[in-house]
Amino acid sequence: MTYEEYAALPGTNATSIKAGVVSMLHMRQAMTGKSKDETPALRWGRLVHKAVLEPETYGVTVSVWEGGRRFGKAYDSFVDEAGGKEWIVKADENATLLEMIAAVHGNTDAHRLIATSEHEKTVLWEGGKARVDMLGANNEWFADLKTTARIDGFGRQFFNLGYDIQFGHYCTGTGAERAYAIVLESAAPFDCVVYRIPDHIIDRGKEQAIEIARHYHVCELCGTFPGIGNGESMLDLPVPAWITGDKEWTPNETEASNGTLA
Repeated sequence: MTYEEYAALPGTNATSIKAGVVSMLHMRQAMTGKSKDETPALRWGRLVHKAVLEPETYGVTVSVWEGGRRFGKAYDSFVDEAGGKEWIVKADENATLLEMIAAVHGNTDAHRLIATSEHEKTVLWEGGKARVDMLGANNEWFADLKTTARIDGFGRQFFNLGYDIQFGHYCTGTGAERAYAIVLESAAPFDCVVYRIPDHIIDRGKEQAIEIARHYHVCELCGTFPGIGNGESMLDLPVPAWITGDKEWTPNETEASNGTLA
């Protein structure tokens, strides 16, 4: 099943559930709005998944453009021969992807999870759906490939980006007993680690995902999808990292001032 076919299926997915953490209005947009426009980040993520999860077909699927800037008759002809722009990469991008492949498959645990699983597996259940990166035999476990700027900061990223809720949602649909994250640095030295996600974190994420889905169903019945708040609210600023004692904070770090990850 292609991603486009999956996206057209009814049901709440992890993206919409995470939007529901913000508000039912945001979840409504995620459920009914148009799909995200193609961005360099989305394109790159798709390439990384193709390279790492399917290295045996990467060289056949991807075409490497070595002709400099991507325009002109020569490039147009190259695109035609490649069957479109989707799987065209520049030489430096190809070199990076090959390093990522080597880093992940050089990790024995990561290689084992990839080699013993189905990839990009669509899972459907009443009211919900998921597209899981890796699903083990008999749905006993699943794993997701995540990239990160700094591997020692992935713990914060896991919760800041709602991965706990995403993994809980996946567990609801798959019935899996174990969940893993293959975490790969997005730049050299491309360190790679496999994390087993603790059961109590999965259980908490599952409860949150189920509650958000139930809340959304009530909103559908009522025909009302409230935003973050009504009337006046007091602005609540994030606590600066130097107060919390975050050892990774520096005066120039963007996330210390706005509460987001780069």
